[in-house]
Amino acid sequence: MRIAYVLLTCEKYSNTRVIWQLETSLSHVPREDIYYLGHTMDQAKRFFNWGAADDYNSLPVKMLHLFQNMSFDSYDWIFIADDDTYIVTERLPALLIPYDSTQCVSMGKVLDHIKHEYFEYYSGGAGTILSRALFDKVRAHVRAHPNPIIHWCAGYRDWE
Repeated sequence: MRIAYVLLTCEKYSNTRVIWQLETSLSHVPREDIYYLGHTMDQAKRFFNWGAADDYNSLPVKMLHLFQNMSFDSYDWIFIADDDTYIVTERLPALLIPYDSTQCVSMGKVLDHIKHEYFEYYSGGAGTILSRALFDKVRAHVRAHPNPIIHWCAGYRDWE
């Protein structure tokens, strides 16, 4: 089982939280399995950015860009979290074993405070897990709808 770790960060925390994660909870994760959605494009340092501003309100844009620009074909699962999340990487495979990554599976904290106006979405807490099948489905949807409405709460919706 192969897991991609996608972590949201910014320049302010690139020398503190990022290093803390690498030295603690991600210390046994191969560096090529870690992807930081950060302030700059520096693939050698595992930082990815396709033009999003480096501020809190741009987190939804960073996520949108992830789906527009990344493929995780060699992974079974995509784990998305913040740069201040301690991830118990040793337990994550045991959690995922009962599930089939070729099916659309997601886990995380569902936020529904804007569902009547827009949608429900995953955010916060200990992170979000997507099967590769679900990531690919969302990626296809995002790529097919190039003019989304970005909501400040970390989600988007396409107008049709």
